[in-house]
Amino acid sequence: TGKASKAHFSFSFIEGILVQAMREGKWLLIDEINLAPSEALEKLFAVLDSKTGTFSLTERGDTETIQRHPGFRLFAAMNPGTDAGKKELPANLRSRFTEFYVPESLAREDLEHIVRFAFKSMSVDNAPTAALVDFYLHAKQQSKERLYDCAGQKPHYSLRTLCRTLEYILKAVPIY
Repeated sequence: TGKASKAHFSFSFIEGILVQAMREGKWLLIDEINLAPSEALEKLFAVLDSKTGTFSLTERGDTETIQRHPGFRLFAAMNPGTDAGKKELPANLRSRFTEFYVPESLAREDLEHIVRFAFKSMSVDNAPTAALVDFYLHAKQQSKERLYDCAGQKPHYSLRTLCRTLEYILKAVPIY
């Protein structure tokens, strides 16, 4: 009794945050840049090639050149390529950045601040901050000396491990 309707789909190219930042002179942080696919890294070569680095969006099907605004800045962060599942950034791209190595903080005061902040966001009074920091530091030390996982490898404890543990606690607290 009714006519079958035909759905019409159309696709359009939407510019991403890199292009928007380049056009508008914004600052852009690319986190975990060494996990980006090689196609994405190739675009960055063109952007960072000179003081006026430009590129074309061939994906859009045209040859319009995207001009880099003078206020545009690109920052990138990455974990060392030696971390599990990571790779090194290609040397010719890496050379276009100024590198800063930020060592992991093991200062008790910093760790307690991280733990207190997490528990504050959970509205937990009298959080066991000192006990959690003690456990973390002890586990980190033991992982260097005598702990092994089920594959016979030494486990790696880092600030990421501590933060993920706190995230788990944040999700589990309402259950209990």
